[in-house]
Amino acid sequence: MIGKESTAGRATKFTFLGLWLVFTVFPLYWITITSLKAPGDIFAFPIAYWPEHFSLENYSGLFGKADFGVYLTNSLIVAFVAGAVATAISMLSAYVLARFEFRTKSALLMAALVTQMIPTFIALGPLYLLMTDLNLVDNRLGLILVYVAVCIPFCTVMLRGFFENIPDALEEAASPTRAST
Repeated sequence: MIGKESTAGRATKFTFLGLWLVFTVFPLYWITITSLKAPGDIFAFPIAYWPEHFSLENYSGLFGKADFGVYLTNSLIVAFVAGAVATAISMLSAYVLARFEFRTKSALLMAALVTQMIPTFIALGPLYLLMTDLNLVDNRLGLILVYVAVCIPFCTVMLRGFFENIPDALEEAASPTRAST
């Protein structure tokens, strides 16, 4: 009876999955409910798992007093530009590493992997000095350059695996040099 699952097995599986769902969704619920509480109610004892009175005061403070819109705009611009540039550069290098054979290929792959093993915070001191000398501290361009430089090795290794899984025949079929018959 391979493939048949007993009722007890299914009940155990669904119980485990239900508990896992509660465990993973509860922090999101807690963040949302806490944001809708009045500022004084957040630290009240005993803990209220459902607020008596909903308040949008936290959101008015976030958008009114803090420059959250500016911070969100900066984050979106930096993330989009850095992601697009890192992906474009990594795509080119990953394709070369996946499709061509050359003498230093294994050394390049090892270098990309080693850069991922070193904690990034070790480079923060020298990186800050370099960015200060280039007047790239406290602006978007400097942050984008740092993100791109940090992401390229990881993206290259990941995209290389993607390109290796694309069949050569598919690439040959799309080649414009293929003779039509």
